[in-house]
Formats: sequence, structure tokens, C-alpha cells
Amino acid sequence: NTPQDEQSQYDDFAVRRAAIMNNIPYTTTMAGAQAAAAGIKALQQQELSVKALQDYHLQLRQDGG
Repeated sequence: NTPQDEQSQYDDFAVRRAAIMNNIPYTTTMAGAQAAAAGIKALQQQELSVKALQDYHLQLRQDGG
């Protein structure tokens, strides 16, 4: 929803409020929606793992990056 007039601004507010009150994730930009979709896809394809940021930097240095 891209609010352009008073009615669409009201609609935008109503959609956001309904999402928040019903604990439904929402994004406000296409870039955010694409990032969320990519994250969901990645989680469906592989198990989530956590690594310290320092470990990522160490791996980059070892890989020559």
C-alpha cells in the first residue's frame, strides 16, 4: 500500500495496526519484503546456525577475502 491520499493513508494505518495487533510480520518497503522472502527461503533450505562476528571475519581472512 502506497498512501497517496487521505483514504489510502487511513488504509495504510489500518493495515499496519491490524498486523501489529495480530502479531503478523509486515514490511514497509519492497526491499524489506524481498529480504524477508530471501531469509525465509534460506531457512527452508538449511538449518539456522549462529556464529560470532569475529569468526566470520577470521574465515574471510583465511579464505583470502
